[in-house]
Amino acid sequence: MTVRNNPLEGWSPAFVAWPTTPAQVQLLVKFATLHNLCISVTNTGHDYLNRHSCDHSLDIRTSLLKDVAWDASPFSVRVGAGVTSSELQSEASLVGKLVVTPWSKSVGMVGWSLGGGRSLLAPRYGLGADQIVGVQLVGPDGCLYDVDVTGTEKRHLDGRVEQFEDCELLWAVRGGGGSTWGVITALTLKTHPVPQGGATATGLLFTAYGDCTNDFSSLLELYFSWSLTLDSKWAGTASVVPYPSDDGCNMWGFVITYFYQGGDNYLDTWKAFTRNVPEGISPYESIEEHITLWDIFLRADLEKILPEPFLAPVDHFSGAWPSVLLSRETVKSGALVEIMKTQLGKCTADQCDSWEFSQDLTGNINSPQDSDVSISPGMRTSILHLRIPRTQELSLYDALGKHSYFSESAYMMEDWPERYWGNRNYRRLSHIKKAFDENNVFWCRHCVGDLQNTSHSHF
Repeated sequence: MTVRNNPLEGWSPAFVAWPTTPAQVQLLVKFATLHNLCISVTNTGHDYLNRHSCDHSLDIRTSLLKDVAWDASPFSVRVGAGVTSSELQSEASLVGKLVVTPWSKSVGMVGWSLGGGRSLLAPRYGLGADQIVGVQLVGPDGCLYDVDVTGTEKRHLDGRVEQFEDCELLWAVRGGGGSTWGVITALTLKTHPVPQGGATATGLLFTAYGDCTNDFSSLLELYFSWSLTLDSKWAGTASVVPYPSDDGCNMWGFVITYFYQGGDNYLDTWKAFTRNVPEGISPYESIEEHITLWDIFLRADLEKILPEPFLAPVDHFSGAWPSVLLSRETVKSGALVEIMKTQLGKCTADQCDSWEFSQDLTGNINSPQDSDVSISPGMRTSILHLRIPRTQELSLYDALGKHSYFSESAYMMEDWPERYWGNRNYRRLSHIKKAFDENNVFWCRHCVGDLQNTSHSHF
């Protein structure tokens, strides 16, 4: 059973285990602490940042914890740690419920939720972290903890049960990142009514020759201005790809795919973008209507099951998948367009940036603003998530915003506590971590607790 992304070259676990029950996870944690083994936790392994790796570790694979229970409450579902996005969407379609999940069919619900969780449903229903209302995990002492807003239940290996009113651990996992709090065995997530009117997918494909500055920047300015007008029913992505040659950029592509959830009142907003496309550019337009979100998942292409490499740092490349969260003020300022124009001027066959924007956070007009989460303020209020694959000038983009997405960011990154959580949240997270896992049994790079003294290997 492979993972989506390979670990850092040269890193490998000493033991790999596939538990099928929380009780087995408890025994594994006890074994690891008895033998002073680093514990790494892996589900699907969608991890460009090597967080699921610890050299000579006990690798606990949670991918067989597949239970899904709808009877906990009318407004929630309990999800085993091995459940993926498509599996939960399939289950939800059978009971007439809507759940917020990742874009990708094969991403695991747990790691995605704990890292913040961007989604095409986030602008309307909240981020993945917002959906968490309960967590079950095995802590560093081998005990099984069930935590919700009413408090904490602690179950020992010998069957003894203790009750506490404290629920700080719930706040910590609502955006505090995975692999550092314990081995998550289940999450309890919010459910929502299925919206009337289904979902509409709108798309444009541009491929054009010619001026890579004027035409290109005009289209970008139009897109950014349009994105600022969207309310919580809209979510989507845009990819910008210049095609380099020895003479610089003389051809570029722009692909935009957006979803409108509920009803048929999308055309006026959509046409506000399409009718203002610069003259001389003729995009291919597509519009599809779907009855349910599960219908969209069913039509999506199957994803590769072969592992993709961990993108290690080389030369000036910072590694992994660098990202920055863009606020409304930044998008409105035009600073990003100027940077992109400058980079296009440097575009050659050997080096050329491409960009991917995702409008799948909670910065849209009327998007929900849950304050009881541990994500960064930027993750909550930003309107766009910008990914810059293999850029050599990441500092240019970092200056546009002080926060990054925990699950997609640079491997080599300064001031990562501020970028992931904000310093105020990180101080609270560190306090919870030290109180719950004093010896740093659970560790991962650039996770809460990484700044503490630890014997684990660092790269």
